[in-house]
Amino acid sequence: MKRYRKNIRLLEYDYSKPNLYFITICSSGMKCIFVKIYDESKMKLYKVGEIINEIWKKIPSHFKNVKIKEFVIMPNHIHGIIEILEMDDLHIFSSDNACVIPTQGNGY
Repeated sequence: MKRYRKNIRLLEYDYSKPNLYFITICSSGMKCIFVKIYDESKMKLYKVGEIINEIWKKIPSHFKNVKIKEFVIMPNHIHGIIEILEMDDLHIFSSDNACVIPTQGNGY
């Protein structure tokens, strides 16, 4: 049975605005492929969990106006908080491979 979640995004809000954002990303089919939990105090990242951990930490090196805050990798999803900072006067920020010009968010 496919589960549907209510969209909690504000349609009129521009999510490219500077602010703190709480993010949840789920694995396909909610499969437990990120972390193995042995008991309340012991867990191990699977290879894909290790990759997620590395990539999350590199977000600021690709997007100069983004800071990462807390994040946690769970067996089938991750939670994280990012901060989008004010952009320069041209409203342009660059990553290693591209120049990104933010556009008005469409709410989804």
